[in-house]
Amino acid sequence: MRYFDKRSYLRRLGIETAIIADIPSLTVLQRQHVFTIPFENLDIMLGRGISVDLPDIYNKVINRGRGGYCFELNALFCNALENFGFDVQVVLGRVHLGMEPSGRTHQITLVRVGSEQYIVDVGFGALSLRTPVPLAGSEFSQQDHLQYRIIEDPIWRYMMQVRNSELGGTDWFNMYSFDLEHVCEGDIATGNHYTSTSPDVHFTKDRIASLLTPDGRIALSGNQLTSVSGGDKFETSQSTIATSDYIRALKSKFNLVLDATFEDFTGRT
Repeated sequence: MRYFDKRSYLRRLGIETAIIADIPSLTVLQRQHVFTIPFENLDIMLGRGISVDLPDIYNKVINRGRGGYCFELNALFCNALENFGFDVQVVLGRVHLGMEPSGRTHQITLVRVGSEQYIVDVGFGALSLRTPVPLAGSEFSQQDHLQYRIIEDPIWRYMMQVRNSELGGTDWFNMYSFDLEHVCEGDIATGNHYTSTSPDVHFTKDRIASLLTPDGRIALSGNQLTSVSGGDKFETSQSTIATSDYIRALKSKFNLVLDATFEDFTGRT
């Protein structure tokens, strides 16, 4: 794993404290990741494809100042945790989000700390987990203004659920289901290929960038910029980014450095 440099990784996340394999360090890493590294699909929309080779992901996200989607961000985070001494396992899930479940096209990570197991997920866009969620137990995890929990399901094994103001506030909403079966490289390659190439998934239909904040999020879908703030009493503002300002907006809003011009997207949106 010579490509992985702990200091460069922590510098990218803005972390100056020592990291050890415990829950406080895991929480710091996860929060800083989702507040620093954007969720984005721009390489898909540029026709470049998505590599799931770890050196490629590390170079893209850490060295080149980019973001990514679940097969990149969670792969990088899982690999980083392993480098810092955590016991990790790659897990694949099926996205629900109020519709027919997908195939196993969402990558997350199971982390074992002592006798406890947690799910961490830094690659689910606006609903990415901000802190680890315990696998066992029925109590919910309060994460800033959101609540998450994992319930056992007779069909899907485990179901990750969220409750927040934007989704109605009182009801639990199914995000994705998952099991703990072994995941091989072929599973990841297959899921990533479908998710990054199929005309039936939203990642191939429009440009997406989003970044979490402690009390909300910012998101850019196409040229529509949305800012959500205020926690439970959320306020939403929207504006349209001019084509001439699009690349600058990626940098100013998401600290996202894109080695392309807006014209490179022409014909792909």
